[in-house]
Amino acid sequence: MWSYEELEAVAQRLRDHAEVREVAAVRNSDGLRYILIEPDGFSFGPALRDLVLDQVEPHNGTNVVAIVGSIPTDPDGTINRENCVAIAEALERTPIGLFRYEPPADQTEVALVELLLEMLPYQRISMTDNLPMLGADSLVIVELSAVLSERFGVQVGAIELFEVRDLRGLAARLAASMALQG
Repeated sequence: MWSYEELEAVAQRLRDHAEVREVAAVRNSDGLRYILIEPDGFSFGPALRDLVLDQVEPHNGTNVVAIVGSIPTDPDGTINRENCVAIAEALERTPIGLFRYEPPADQTEVALVELLLEMLPYQRISMTDNLPMLGADSLVIVELSAVLSERFGVQVGAIELFEVRDLRGLAARLAASMALQG
């Protein structure tokens, strides 16, 4: 059973940011909370995830930030709870625009995330992110390719970096390449 959840002061703090127009929250039967964000302007999903996770407790992986076109409201301007639930249910089936934080789980993942945090303007990077999602342009990708070679001792071409599905897959590839060399 899905249910609408009041965020009260957290929602107001989020609305106080220029990047957020409106916010709502819905929880599924597994306890996963979908925080629906209607952005104001253009912001990368991971940047909005950082913004939300800085305001929302707990940080234990039960929060998913969902970037939506608009938060449905009733004629009186109040958030339409039933439509928010419907949006979250649809997002769970087709997870486009969902940004969940999944921390690194091993040494290679930790080293990769630390490297990316040096290069990109984020506070946290999820292992489910990919480089284009993080806003890494071709210059960053070329630089990353060189730094991966230097730090990990493996060659990963820029084209390959654009094609990796997520950072967990990239870390696994790096670990496998290092094992073959070592």
